[in-house]
Amino acid sequence: MYVILFNLSIFAQPGIQLINTFNPSTPLKLCYQNQNDKIEATNIASDNQSAIFIPLQGGRVEKLNLIKNSVSWISELGGEIVSDLILENKRIYLITKISRINFVKEDEINKGAVSYILWSLDAETGVTNWQFPFISKGFVFLNSYQDQIFLTEKDGEIISIRKFDGQKIWNKNLLQRLSSPPSLFENKIYISTSDNSILTVTADSGKIISKLLSLQSPATNLITDGNKLYWGEKNGSVNLTHTLRDSRIWSVRYGGEISSLNLTRNGVLVTSLDNFVYLISLQKGKKIWKRRLAGRISVKPLVAGEFIIFVTPADSNAVVLDLRNGRIINKISIADKGFILSAPRIVHNLLVFSTNKGIFAFAQANIDCSQK
Repeated sequence: MYVILFNLSIFAQPGIQLINTFNPSTPLKLCYQNQNDKIEATNIASDNQSAIFIPLQGGRVEKLNLIKNSVSWISELGGEIVSDLILENKRIYLITKISRINFVKEDEINKGAVSYILWSLDAETGVTNWQFPFISKGFVFLNSYQDQIFLTEKDGEIISIRKFDGQKIWNKNLLQRLSSPPSLFENKIYISTSDNSILTVTADSGKIISKLLSLQSPATNLITDGNKLYWGEKNGSVNLTHTLRDSRIWSVRYGGEISSLNLTRNGVLVTSLDNFVYLISLQKGKKIWKRRLAGRISVKPLVAGEFIIFVTPADSNAVVLDLRNGRIINKISIADKGFILSAPRIVHNLLVFSTNKGIFAFAQANIDCSQK
């Protein structure tokens, strides 16, 4: 691994002058672009001030400064980046896939296994803090909670890693395959499994403390609110369970398979593979509003205050909805910007999209910046 440090201007254009608020319901214009067809289809990270961290093909991570319009550093890690980038306390965490393990007859246990590395990088310099090599036979979810990083493998293995020095704290085999990404809340990990169960695991020791039964294997991410647990299913059902009483509070059904859930101040935001988005109440799951979009939502929507930003591959626009009533209040043309690779981000006062053609950032029309 090596790091290239430099300050390179992307274009001959003035630095972006930002304001203190960002309102996606107002007219927007293209304010920044960095042409790059090597971006990986995983979520970028940001310090929410000026910098974004981009996963690139060939195991490279690039730090861009949007205000100065420059590349700060590039880290060459090797392999292939296969996780989202997580930025916390000036450290970046990510997973790279190195190679498939050579199979020999005497090593049945490692058949089909792949070699990975969990990395911790310094966000200021791109230099490696530590590495944690491991092997897995399937996809690995990367999560962060307090002073730990969690590697949750699709086949049910969980590894807890200490953020400070990359040392393993504990590992646990659940003996069940996962059916959706894990969710962490208040020192607990909630994991849906293929045997129609939801397990609650303690974050500090990996101990299983409860097992809830569901009608189907949950199809989407679990979200929590205190002792309340929400999840979606393939048949379009959204459910709420009280974890301490092991009782279901309500179950409602909306359209096709549930693809994402977001807990908002107004209710639970639900996206479905029937091309609809719903806002439902926290108390009973009652529909507050619904909105049909041009196609299936390709990435998880961005909730920004009273606004929601959606992208569908069938449309040439990103759509901004009012969270309160579902009304379309703005559209952002991305027709010639390629297809979206990851969820959009608001970085200070810019709306940033990562596509197969590069990084594109939009600002309010009254911002003084060059459009390319």
